[in-house]
Amino acid sequence: LTVDSSPFDVHFGKFLGGNVNIVTKSGTNDFAGTLLGTYSSNNLRGSRSRDNHARGDFTEYRYGATVSGPVIKDQVFFLASVEGLSATSPISVGPADSGAATQVNGVTPDEMQRAIDIARNVYKFNAGVPEGALDEADFKALAKLDWRVDKDNRLAFIYQRTQGNSIQQGIGANATTLPLSSNWYNAKDTLNTVAARLFSDWSDKLSTQFEINAKIVASRVPPVNGNGFMQASITTPGGGTIILGPDRSRHANLLDNNVYHTRAEANYLYGGHLLTAGEIGRASCRERV
Repeated sequence: LTVDSSPFDVHFGKFLGGNVNIVTKSGTNDFAGTLLGTYSSNNLRGSRSRDNHARGDFTEYRYGATVSGPVIKDQVFFLASVEGLSATSPISVGPADSGAATQVNGVTPDEMQRAIDIARNVYKFNAGVPEGALDEADFKALAKLDWRVDKDNRLAFIYQRTQGNSIQQGIGANATTLPLSSNWYNAKDTLNTVAARLFSDWSDKLSTQFEINAKIVASRVPPVNGNGFMQASITTPGGGTIILGPDRSRHANLLDNNVYHTRAEANYLYGGHLLTAGEIGRASCRERV
């Protein structure tokens, strides 16, 4: 792991700021592996913080495993890794006198229920509830293959996939605003990357690298209760606001961002100096709604 702040190196000539470079470990001639797992839930926490009572059921499982070793001894090696999270995310919001973590005093329980009933009976729409615990997940997988073609050439192939979701409130709750679950959305992101690199030593002074890689990203933010309704704001006599219906920025919101990249580099040691030359190619395809 290396971290560079405003680097002057010619390798980083097309951006400003910082750079983080992480080198993934490789397999060896020995088989090796690791396992990990953790568990947490509301049963393992306290029941209150000072005068505030903790509410909301939640569970959280974390797991991971790695395995590495030789495919062909002294020549081809592999490494595979997975890591995941499965959890419920509690949201504790409620009207006046509900005892929720975030209590909206400007909205009474009767006013909230009336808004829910009107949405269901008049508009045939499920406005949802003010609190709940919904499922969230995260999964990461990585595979790497190293091939020592001969004493002067080495190939490396890497594939990585990351996907997960997170429950978000379209309009956050506060002392005067009560959003129902139909205003929540499920942020889903998927990332796939693949890369191939060839390292070659032509002499004790000249070496080259060639790389081709692709990054494919898909982002979706569907409303929890669907997007077949409007976002409605209902003002109560007590100065509160009830929010129901899909967040107005989530009715049709998607992003696909694919980036394809090539890089060729040559390094020549001339006396006490290192001369570097190369070419970078980049193409991208983006769809945003």
